[in-house]
Amino acid sequence: MSLSVSSKRRLRQDWKAEGTLSDREGKGTIGHLVLVLHFPFSHSLKEKRFHLSGLKKKIQDRFHVSLAETGDQDLWQKAVLEVVYVSANFVQVEKTMASVSDFVSSHPEIQILDELIEYI
Repeated sequence: MSLSVSSKRRLRQDWKAEGTLSDREGKGTIGHLVLVLHFPFSHSLKEKRFHLSGLKKKIQDRFHVSLAETGDQDLWQKAVLEVVYVSANFVQVEKTMASVSDFVSSHPEIQILDELIEYI
């Protein structure tokens, strides 16, 4: 289904008429979790990446979050993993971030050295 040019203009005008994003009622919440992980039984980068890629896949499949390894990528026993989740419901974001942290800490081959949770 394609919108005509006049329909697109009308949609833009309706958006402007409603006000800015800060004036809107349906504000969402962004949860940002930073985990500094230690892999004590890892003896190479290849082994760390094997465990980390499996962990990332399980987290994404179970919690439907976005995540990336953002630091210490060249160290073979340490990684920084950042997880982001967006929802209109603050309680849901809070529960999801806590569940991800608990899930990671339940893996005996991984230790959490540091953890930071932010809500935006």
